[in-house]
Amino acid sequence: MKTMEGIVSEPANKHFLKMNINPMRVGLILYRVLDEIQITYGYSPHSTEILKENLADMIRSTLEIYNDPEELMLLVEQTDY
Repeated sequence: MKTMEGIVSEPANKHFLKMNINPMRVGLILYRVLDEIQITYGYSPHSTEILKENLADMIRSTLEIYNDPEELMLLVEQTDY
């Protein structure tokens, strides 16, 4: 979780989602990983919620780059192979 805390607390101009082809998918996968860690290892729900809120803010700020709704839909529908 210390690694996750470090990843989620990066400044907005340097965070990992902006350098990814599909930032929405990566953000949601990381969100799920936080859930799995909490359930599997009994990590504090309060700490996990704080990390999830920070991650959701990162996802929102990254998606604000896409002004065109059609461009955003292509991102959502994109399949990684």
